[in-house]
Amino acid sequence: LAVYAAAKEYEECFPFTSLIGKDHSIIEAFKRGSSSTLLLLEQDAENSSIIHVTAVGDTCMFVLNESMTILESFPLQCPSEFSTNAFLISTTYHGLKDLFSEELSSYYWKRKVFDFSSFQQVRILCATDAIAQWIMKYKNEPNELNRFFKAIKRNKNDFKRFIRFERAQNRIVEDDSTVAVLEL
Repeated sequence: LAVYAAAKEYEECFPFTSLIGKDHSIIEAFKRGSSSTLLLLEQDAENSSIIHVTAVGDTCMFVLNESMTILESFPLQCPSEFSTNAFLISTTYHGLKDLFSEELSSYYWKRKVFDFSSFQQVRILCATDAIAQWIMKYKNEPNELNRFFKAIKRNKNDFKRFIRFERAQNRIVEDDSTVAVLEL
């Protein structure tokens, strides 16, 4: 419910009337809102080895062990799952109403609890759909994954070069490419 309340507060703070006199396309875009997926990771308050994950859409989480082997992904598991349109969260108050209805919330929200107490070290890689699909496609090809891990480990320019190369080879879809790595 916090997302719903935040969206309502946002619309109250920035009403459409405050945009009068600005570019018409900006006003229309504001009315439509934008849409995005969500991947929320919350560390358990009592046991830091437990992570509660909530996902909406096709942004994915990957669990990697000490040797950077992908052990699991959530909420999607294989590249073919990206062929359907993902559910997106709207940033408008009216666009959020179905998200919290009791009948539909289990359809929109995917939840899972991960217990990492048996791990010495764990890495969690969070990736938007283009990157997540690429990872799933090449997860059994160590050379490809190593290229990816090196690109994200070094610096932003290496990552950009990696994305440009993969797009030029038609190996990754033309979409936003965001990745974050968390270590526990």
